[in-house]
Amino acid sequence: MTEKSIIETFGSTFKHTGRWYPTTNADAPLGTLLYIHGGGLVFGKMDDLPEAYMNILRRSFNVFTVPYRFIPEAKLTDIVEDVTAAYDHIAKQQDSPIYVMGRSSGAYLASLLATLRPVQGLILFYGYYDFKHAAFHRLPTDQQHIASMLNDKLEIELTQDEPISNEETPIRYLLYLFYRHRDIWLTRMGKHIDLYELQHSDLKTLPPTFLAHCTFDPDVPFEYSQTMAQHIPQYHLEVIPKHAHDFDRQVTEDNINLYQKATNFLWQQQS
Repeated sequence: MTEKSIIETFGSTFKHTGRWYPTTNADAPLGTLLYIHGGGLVFGKMDDLPEAYMNILRRSFNVFTVPYRFIPEAKLTDIVEDVTAAYDHIAKQQDSPIYVMGRSSGAYLASLLATLRPVQGLILFYGYYDFKHAAFHRLPTDQQHIASMLNDKLEIELTQDEPISNEETPIRYLLYLFYRHRDIWLTRMGKHIDLYELQHSDLKTLPPTFLAHCTFDPDVPFEYSQTMAQHIPQYHLEVIPKHAHDFDRQVTEDNINLYQKATNFLWQQQS
């Protein structure tokens, strides 16, 4: 999706190219929304939102899609540097409120960013806030059938010598599954990752947050969104009774309505 968008370069240690989508709201929008994609911190594309969802977001926000470096070529510290650099880049250009949306690992990064920079509101789809759950030490339950395919050659063949970002291929997804299967996902993030885990006390400081999660998520446990709802002062938790992780992968009327509900929630916090 490239029409009516502007390329923006940010970062000092590593130069990234994000994309700015101006709001379609002729009146004053809520502010600027940073969108952080998912992909297990291993893969993904900054512009992975279907146009139908982006159209809804742009009615309320300017939208800036954020790329970031991936593990194992980079470490979690580098990823945090990238998302904070994206925030700082936008904050220097305009003084309107900044909101953040993330899906899956992007929701984790969005939550973390809200503890590091002023954020007016969050939209978190099927996210998490730490790496402590036992589920992260094994394959997602819906991928057990491909365990025999996940061998050591994958890491040799799929990693590069230099940091990469904005890369979404089915094969790179296998690298993420390999890490989960061998229980080395956390070690590939680097040292001191506990510094980037949110505690319950951190959740209590988060801004108004719209949460959405499937009850039977095979990848990221629903328990994460439940716990966040117990601690975030102003929240809405949308519970989807499905056995799915990225339930919004397919554009449906229900999912379009959910995106509208998320933006409506953030508008309501302003009244």
